[in-house]
Amino acid sequence: MPCGVATRPAGAPDPAIRHRAVGSARSVDFMRIHPLTGEFAHSADETAFLAHKLPQTRALLGFTLVFCTLFYVAFAVTDLASLGYGTTFLQLYAARMAVAATADKLSIHPNTVSYRLRKLSRSLDRDVSKFSDLVEVVTWARIIDQARAQR
Repeated sequence: MPCGVATRPAGAPDPAIRHRAVGSARSVDFMRIHPLTGEFAHSADETAFLAHKLPQTRALLGFTLVFCTLFYVAFAVTDLASLGYGTTFLQLYAARMAVAATADKLSIHPNTVSYRLRKLSRSLDRDVSKFSDLVEVVTWARIIDQARAQR
């Protein structure tokens, strides 16, 4: 059971949603929303709403993961088809995996990593996609970091 998610028996009414009878069916009366912030006025309402939406959220996340995985595999297949299997393909694949690993480590989008690398290359007048320039930049960064640490 996820931490912080309230559970209730199957078929039990949601305590945070106020119901009123309309004919033979029940309809949702209201969930209080704060008028200035647009957020839930009570944390119990938010918890109940999130618990209610959890299956749908999981399904959408699963679909997104499958779609992105297929899209990434399609990229790899088109690269393989156009470049052929060889050193160029392997280097391109390794570079993409490095960007993906960096993005995962920093919890940012891979496009953001690529953008920041291009921005860094422009500001330093060095092509950080080349190993020799990257070593130079990292060496200078470590020297500066050590100098700051000694102060």
